[in-house]
Amino acid sequence: AGLGSPLLPGLLAGFEGGMIGYAIYGGVFGQEELYHFAIVDLGQVPFVFFVLATWLTRRASGRAPTMRGTATAFARTPVVLAIAAGVAGSALGLGPVLEAPPLGEAVLRALGLVGAMTTPLMAIVIGYSTRLRRGSLGTPLRTVAVRMTIWVALAAAFNAIVIAGLLHFDRLFQAAVMTMA
Repeated sequence: AGLGSPLLPGLLAGFEGGMIGYAIYGGVFGQEELYHFAIVDLGQVPFVFFVLATWLTRRASGRAPTMRGTATAFARTPVVLAIAAGVAGSALGLGPVLEAPPLGEAVLRALGLVGAMTTPLMAIVIGYSTRLRRGSLGTPLRTVAVRMTIWVALAAAFNAIVIAGLLHFDRLFQAAVMTMA
């Protein structure tokens, strides 16, 4: 899909927080500050499922999915279930309870290691399956340039007006918005 493609709006609308955003933000600002990025990501996840996925389905099939079907698919998605479980577990104060016994600590550490491997493993899989040909990167690079120009400008404006201006959130929230963009 190039700059003249009818799919371009879809390429410009979604974000990849899961495999790349969390790794970048956590690597730069530390795991203890990752909640800033998670809060920003919580805002974009419903958008992706309810707006972007609906738009893409309509583009691909010519039919708009029902709100009930979209909500059901959203509620059954493993990522959404994991987010809900994490938020509920945090609200219930399960972290210290799970970490206290040696088995709980071991399981949480193992899950942390598996989680840390997600980004490099996905990069290996994508890299292995990618076949580059001469001239094949021009259109994707132009699309990325357009996307970055738009989203960095919008993120900077959103940070100035909403994050810092209206909400008075700290610079780590501003960094989370820029990382998402």
